[in-house]
Amino acid sequence: MYSKTASASITGLIATSTPTQNDIILKHLEQGKPITQGHATLVYGISRLSSCIDRLRSRGVEIDSITKFDEVGKQYAEYRIRRDIQKGQIVQVKKGHCFGLPSWVKKTAGGKVVGLVEDVAFVQFETPQGPRTQQLNVKELLCA
Repeated sequence: MYSKTASASITGLIATSTPTQNDIILKHLEQGKPITQGHATLVYGISRLSSCIDRLRSRGVEIDSITKFDEVGKQYAEYRIRRDIQKGQIVQVKKGHCFGLPSWVKKTAGGKVVGLVEDVAFVQFETPQGPRTQQLNVKELLCA
């Protein structure tokens, strides 16, 4: 038989070696894969993904939220680890960062980065009037 002390220390080892929900989600994101609530529930049995994301963000992990719509128009969030913006990438303007931008930027789903100078990205958007370029701070952009 184990003594109470030995039993408690074994239990402690088992508890600390079991990954937390935050650990599971962080590992998934660090592999470069996005995650949604549906995926987290089906694959990992995690029913409160947004809480895990909030806890990871509070630990300093930079995670982007991308708003998407399913086949019937229902809105959901897809989460990803923030990646550096690079020339040639397709990007979206973050939700809530369109204030003061031309209306044609607000109406487009995304654009292509055609140039970078320090924290400024030159993003080309396809509009009905043809391609148009807008300067944007890279912190206002998400990799699509």
